[in-house]
Amino acid sequence: MEILGKAATAFNRLLGIKYEIVLGKKGKTTTFTISFEKHEFYHVAGLQYLTDVRELKTDRSSLFNRMLTDDTFRLKILNSCFIDKITDRINQLINLENFIDSNDTIFKYTENVNPYSKIKADFLLMNKNVKYNLFLFLAYKQEGVCFCRSLFSDNRLDYSKNQITMALLYKRKTFLKTPKEIVLFDSVSQGKVN
Repeated sequence: MEILGKAATAFNRLLGIKYEIVLGKKGKTTTFTISFEKHEFYHVAGLQYLTDVRELKTDRSSLFNRMLTDDTFRLKILNSCFIDKITDRINQLINLENFIDSNDTIFKYTENVNPYSKIKADFLLMNKNVKYNLFLFLAYKQEGVCFCRSLFSDNRLDYSKNQITMALLYKRKTFLKTPKEIVLFDSVSQGKVN
């Protein structure tokens, strides 16, 4: 399967997962969940940049369903003149679940202190890699519930610069169709609260 199919399949798995995150800073805690919906794939994958593919201008949930099942449709997208602009993003999306599972670097994100970007987000997750930094921007869709607004790597700019570092206190992954839960990080029960 080509990269777009792999990315759609990986995101489809995330539809059945919810993350609960508790952050701390100066004795105050912030709690939110991350959940996923089909229509969010469009923007996270960067499909809005493929302006030469007319079929992308449709209902985003239906588009995602088609992305999962229609090999010919995915190949048409991959033949876009602008595909190079989002190939890295699609590759990162394949590993989004692993990124969220392993990430422990979270910032309270303030758009106006970042001259490089106009992304509207509430939190920034970052993983440092030898070759690049990977950034995941989260925004509230309702009180206490965040969605993935954008995901990309960058080896030139650090989007965490001047952002407020939050201490990760607790992270739990819940599989929505089963009662299975995995605690990925817990400094609270270990007495390491900042």
